[in-house]
Amino acid sequence: MANEDILKKDFEFYLNNLLELENLYRGKHIVIKGCKVIGAYDTFDAAYNETIKSEEAGTFLIQLALTDKSAYTMTYPNSHIRV
Repeated sequence: MANEDILKKDFEFYLNNLLELENLYRGKHIVIKGCKVIGAYDTFDAAYNETIKSEEAGTFLIQLALTDKSAYTMTYPNSHIRV
């Protein structure tokens, strides 16, 4: 399975569990990999910089734990997509 397909599956996990994720991590930037939250940070930069210490860039998602649809994004290695 290509990274893009894996990231889409992780994004679906995020959308399907957003209410619970917001309750647990409200306002945090959460890192999702393998349909699990592997970290929660105050800023996107902190989430990215800490996660790339142990995970390859492009293999995880960073999402804001809010149900406001303007917070939904997917970032691929070479592009940025808002849904």
